[in-house]
Amino acid sequence: PPYGIFVVWLFPAIIAYLIIQHRFLEISVLLRKSIIYSILIVLVTSFYSMTIFVSQRIFPESLKLNKWLWAFLASLMIAFTLDPLHRLIAIITDKIFFKNRYDYEKTLIQINKAITTIIELDQLTHILKEGLSETVKTKSSDLLILDKSSESYRKQAHRETDESQKKIVLRNNSPLILHLIYTQRPVMTEELEQRLVYHQGTVENLSQLAAVKDELKQYGWALSVPLILKKELIGVLNLGPKLSGDAFSNTDLQLLATLSSQAAVAVENASIYEKEKNLSQAKSEFISVASHRLRTPLSVIKWALSLLDEDKANLSPKQRELVEKALSSNIGLIRLANDLLNVSRIEEKKVVSTLIKIGIENLIKEILEGLSDKIESKKITVKLKLPAKELPRINVDYERMKTAFENIIKNSIIYTPAEGKVIITLALEIDNIIISIKDTGIGIPRLQQNRIFDKFFRADNAIRAYTDGAGLGLFIAKSIIEEHNGQIWFESKHTQGSTFHISLKYK
Repeated sequence: PPYGIFVVWLFPAIIAYLIIQHRFLEISVLLRKSIIYSILIVLVTSFYSMTIFVSQRIFPESLKLNKWLWAFLASLMIAFTLDPLHRLIAIITDKIFFKNRYDYEKTLIQINKAITTIIELDQLTHILKEGLSETVKTKSSDLLILDKSSESYRKQAHRETDESQKKIVLRNNSPLILHLIYTQRPVMTEELEQRLVYHQGTVENLSQLAAVKDELKQYGWALSVPLILKKELIGVLNLGPKLSGDAFSNTDLQLLATLSSQAAVAVENASIYEKEKNLSQAKSEFISVASHRLRTPLSVIKWALSLLDEDKANLSPKQRELVEKALSSNIGLIRLANDLLNVSRIEEKKVVSTLIKIGIENLIKEILEGLSDKIESKKITVKLKLPAKELPRINVDYERMKTAFENIIKNSIIYTPAEGKVIITLALEIDNIIISIKDTGIGIPRLQQNRIFDKFFRADNAIRAYTDGAGLGLFIAKSIIEEHNGQIWFESKHTQGSTFHISLKYK
């Protein structure tokens, strides 16, 4: 006095600002924090006092020598246990006194775990909408994702949603988007209305806030949460008013902020996956069409070259050589076209299997017979080892399984140097037939072994040894074998050969 009376108005003004702008004095939050910190203070004080008391009773001489020793040890223990203790008390308090909040947090944690494992945009949208409806209990929720090609944010809807609900599009220069890019924090209709009523800001700023508020109201959104990744706005999560009519609390905002950071990563991953999937589909369609179109002219060329090859007597040595080379290249191109078509069918899951019972040893014998010219030209020793007990017949798609085994056996022959060995062993193991194809070839470098079944991949030493491969044989073989519920694996050492094992069920 007497000057304090003139500045008293500052206190209610500051409190009013905190209540409006930052939801200060939210009773449930104050009550919860009061309970947590009261329990924490009681426990810490009790522990500290007990430590000092026990030390005085049990170690009185030690305390006289260094009266600060036990106080330091007690403080050290408190420092290390305070944070875990605080978290434990918060969980117990929420379970007992704030059941709704505890369930709320638990559900949002579950949503976080779910969205980090989802890579499909459609499914991610569904999980977010369902999860928010269950936890925050809002009338509606919309997820808008950045479409860089059109420089706009488009609504993502679950595939079962009516098409008319997918038409929300915000340009990147819309008031809401510009506001979220600038502030990078959630914005609420209620907060904007308060700021406009109390004229909190410049005339220009208030005009922009009014435009943001109008845009939120136009779509029926009460809260807009930005999805920020590397300082870029990649999406917007918009929520309608709560079903209860209550305002969004600090708890809501904190939990949604946590969710939004995880959702931003999930949305980015899903968007990348979506683009890759579309690109892969377009590539598969192109390969399928190109393969179909190539097969007919290649077959006609093969027929013409075969006729010339049969009429060798009337050709000069140079002409015969050219015809043989052309025929060999043509057969290679037909094989490549067939491989590409097989890859396309595998990826699109358009393979129709006609299963018949066969003896796997007969299939392998047929393949070896077809490769006899190549085996003889390289003077490779090929052995087929059969078990003493007769092998059971198995149900397979004959042509496709023949393709799979032919690819593996042919690789063994191609990549085995002249006068090498290929040993094919068949054995029975419980309810499986195990086929092992061992060669003394160039082997597979250790660092490249994890990619050997990848599409279009060839090891460095394989490219040097045989330039004509496309890197599709093992991919096709693995796909066919797994399609028959079988397994394929291998062992290999660089320059020391490889052994491929195939396991096929016969029961």
